[in-house]
Formats: sequence, structure tokens, C-alpha cells
Amino acid sequence: MKKILLIVIILVQATFSEAQEFRFGLYTRNSSRVFEQISPSLIADRNLNLSYLFNFEKPIITVYIEKDTADIALYTDKPEFFFYLPNDSDSTTLSVKSLVGLIKNYPFIYAESPEDFILVPIFNMRRGRAIRLAKEKYFYGTNFKPFKDDIIDYNIISMPEDNAYKIELTNPLPKGEYGFIYNRPTPYDMVIYDFRIE
Repeated sequence: MKKILLIVIILVQATFSEAQEFRFGLYTRNSSRVFEQISPSLIADRNLNLSYLFNFEKPIITVYIEKDTADIALYTDKPEFFFYLPNDSDSTTLSVKSLVGLIKNYPFIYAESPEDFILVPIFNMRRGRAIRLAKEKYFYGTNFKPFKDDIIDYNIISMPEDNAYKIELTNPLPKGEYGFIYNRPTPYDMVIYDFRIE
């Protein structure tokens, strides 16, 4: 009983004691220049579509995104993005909401820099929104990565804050949906930080 009471007290204290704004994960600025966090969408394995090409070509895999549409709509073809990675020297007390955000954005816990993420287009397929992946080597393991042709280039600019980076696109994005995916293996489900250009 004492342990339960102690946990409740810690959670209540954490809710009221967040001293400064806590940013962790991927953010963008909307048309009013206000920061908005881009939440991850789960890539649903239940709709997995594995199609092998003939003549020892690389296999193609299409993975589907659980949500029907991206939550964040941007009204510019060159949006700005901001990556906030963990900072070991930060002593900010986290609220419960921030702690949940930390867990939900687990790829950012593993990432060392924005270079660990790849920006890709999202395609509208018959069964929903999807991204395409290709096997790295036909006879080696099961490591799938985005097609090189699908990868969208961007520049990374360090910000004065520790472990904060601004992302600038090298080319404008046509209308459509896009997403950042973590390009390293993790023990968790694959997620995509999706958004749409209106």
C-alpha cells in the first residue's frame, strides 16, 4: 500500500513540477509560426504485402500505415522541421504528459542525429497509405530499407540548444503525404512521422 501511495505522490508531483518547456521528438512550424509536434503513426504489419521480383531482383515489400491520413497539414512546399534528441545534461523534471511523449517517440531515444532518419513519400494504395521498402541483399538476412529513389534529401543545421537540429529541404515537396522513418533496427514496431502538404 505504501508503494502505491508513493507512486501516486510522485506522479502528482511530476504533473505540477515541469519547470521549463520540454521538447523531444519531431516538430514543425505551422502557417502561424507556432511549433506543432508530429506524432508517430504505426506501420501496420497486418497488411504486409511481400512481392518478389523474378531473375534474382530485389524483393519489394509494401508496408501500410495504420491511420487513414496524416494529422499534420502544412501549407508550404518547403516546410521547416525540428529534431529534438535526448540531452544527457538536461535535468528537467518531466510531467506525466512529457513522459508519455518520451515513450511514444522511442526512435528519438535511439537516434544519435537526424541522419538516422529518412524522409520518404507515402503512396495511396488500394488498401491504404503505404511506403515501399527494398531488401538490402537478396540472399542476406531480412533487412529492408526504403528505395533509394524514394529518399528525399534534406540539410541538417545544428541549433544553439543541445541536441536540437533544424531540417531544411533541398527541393520543394509537391502536394501529397510524406513521413520521416527511423532507419536503424529497434526491438519495437516501425513508426512513421507523417504529414501532408496541401
